[in-house]
Amino acid sequence: MIQILWRILRDANEADDALQCALTTLWRKWSTLRKHINPEALVLRICVDAAYDQLRKTSRQQRRNQPITEVPVAADPSQEAEQEETEREILQAIAALRGKQRTATYMRLIEGYSYEAIAATVNCGEPTARKHVARGRQRLQASLSHLAPRHRQASKS
Repeated sequence: MIQILWRILRDANEADDALQCALTTLWRKWSTLRKHINPEALVLRICVDAAYDQLRKTSRQQRRNQPITEVPVAADPSQEAEQEETEREILQAIAALRGKQRTATYMRLIEGYSYEAIAATVNCGEPTARKHVARGRQRLQASLSHLAPRHRQASKS
């Protein structure tokens, strides 16, 4: 079991985590395993699935913990002024959000904090912090939709 996990994950800690998940699944499906025509194949299938689940989990965590990069500053004074105006509108739109949504959205989009830090700050669970940010983004998208055409035109020139 550990060999198949290692071949897919190539990391001892992740392989250990995936092994624990696979063993938990095997424990839950013990009666199915005992009745299966080829139990060894089922065990390997469960291990492969656990390894791919671990890869997806690691990938999601890396994406969540990456800070959002800043928009490069324009060299042209008119573009600079337009960018400052856009930034001011974005900050005003974030300030108009409700309490925890405002804090979570600001911390994630502007400051680049991880969801764990946001959850600790707004005193909620990590999934709830993600939901606050997602809802804040939706509201920002709706309130700042007038900026989208200008942004597309600026990027074309």
